[in-house]
Amino acid sequence: MDLAVENLEKSLNLYESIKSFLIPSEYGLIFDNLIRISIDENSPQGAKEYFHHFQKLVEENKLSKEFWLFKLSKARILKLSTRTRNRAEAEKLLLELIEQHEAIKKSLNRGMSEEWTPTLIELCDFYVEKLRLTNDLEILDNIQPLILRLLKESERTNSYSLQAQTYLLQGKISLIIFKMKEARRFLTQAERIAETHGLVQLVTEISSLHKEIMQQLEMWDNLEEINAPFSKRMELAHLGKNLAKSIRSRLVKVAQVSEKSITVYKEQKKCLVCKGNIEGFNKYICSHCDSVYCEHCARALIDIENVCWSCESPIDKSKPVKFLKQEGKSIKIKKEKVKK
Repeated sequence: MDLAVENLEKSLNLYESIKSFLIPSEYGLIFDNLIRISIDENSPQGAKEYFHHFQKLVEENKLSKEFWLFKLSKARILKLSTRTRNRAEAEKLLLELIEQHEAIKKSLNRGMSEEWTPTLIELCDFYVEKLRLTNDLEILDNIQPLILRLLKESERTNSYSLQAQTYLLQGKISLIIFKMKEARRFLTQAERIAETHGLVQLVTEISSLHKEIMQQLEMWDNLEEINAPFSKRMELAHLGKNLAKSIRSRLVKVAQVSEKSITVYKEQKKCLVCKGNIEGFNKYICSHCDSVYCEHCARALIDIENVCWSCESPIDKSKPVKFLKQEGKSIKIKKEKVKK
């Protein structure tokens, strides 16, 4: 990490020495990375110093403070504050950035650019921390749309790391509202995606959490009975501070595929669980709804509950169905439509 900071600072010094500020996105990205790294390394003072330097250059060169990287950097700094007013301003800036992007996306008729994903992650992190501090169930209504956007982006950009981590987050959120069936399904999906695409560290983390939940079912029943505060539930679900840092540290850059490849990809059968392409005969097709699973995911589901996720009919009719508990408080969750 020290080497990354050193190289970023060298790049910044080079820009300043030749006074090249004609391309704000380039030096803006350098500042934002320096600020993000400082925050991740628990150096809030260092992050603030980089931001003040960034702000000074923006003002000296009469650049717009509506510049998206400047607003994102400012939001990162304001999020560090414990003052309600500063955190409210951070939320406002992040929402403005997303709204700004939506307008651009609509006018250009294209998907979200990769640079905007950090804004979604930062806002999601903001609301998760707000949930922990306020114990306000309604905040979940702010988190869910962001999760759906992140999932959509991960599929569009082939970012399997982001996809697995987003399903992991969704599983943890289902867990803290005591929706055990949904929690286990999301965790299974996250684990299978990570396993399919060789994300070993992530597989270990998800598998460990899944086993922990199975060993603590009685404890979660007791937490639901006493209506334990969200802070306690989030601690036990390992859904704590630094969500953004956790996601960023595992993101893997994936090369964009061509339009032709995307067309072929859409035409191929995809596993409902791990989202991987299915080739040959190593697959299971539900006889009731035609949903498709790869062989590995079908076996995993048989061990967990033995039902199709789309229609709830048995996968292996020679084995009993294992009904998972599905209770918990109501939350608006948009289900994905299964493409047959």
